[in-house]
Amino acid sequence: MRGQMNIEFIISAGIVLSLLSFIAFKATTTYFLAQSQARGEMMFAKAHAITELLLKYPGKPKNWNNLSEVEIFGLTDGRPYVLAKEKLLTLNACSPTDYERIRNLLGLRLGERFILEVRVFNGTDLISYVSCKPRVISLLAPKYMIMRYATICDPHCKAARIELTVY
Repeated sequence: MRGQMNIEFIISAGIVLSLLSFIAFKATTTYFLAQSQARGEMMFAKAHAITELLLKYPGKPKNWNNLSEVEIFGLTDGRPYVLAKEKLLTLNACSPTDYERIRNLLGLRLGERFILEVRVFNGTDLISYVSCKPRVISLLAPKYMIMRYATICDPHCKAARIELTVY
């Protein structure tokens, strides 16, 4: 008879459509997952490069005391991993305008943010805390943090933990 469908044809068409839907779903989720992982790796690499800049170079000018005069941002006193106390004190007074200037100097694009925190220890005791962060911190954005260590010598040396979060 004409116009009748075979039950095997209906079942096979359903299986083919289900298979095509599954493949399309997996392809789109895999693409977005790969894109997210690639962005995460790029942000992590960028955060590591920024900490290298902060901990190995004094910046330009070398002995900056005002954030408005900085051309290249660096926190050392000229020696790698030895932070300049004066630069940290200046950084602690980070205004929203200074924050945007530092963000641009660090090479972060529009929409990318950072949180820089420096904790100074005398043995095991926290003796100082310095931070530069935006006024509003996103709780939902994926964050990539690098933790590094350095010293501050003024005249006695103390350990400092530097945490840079990029998002």
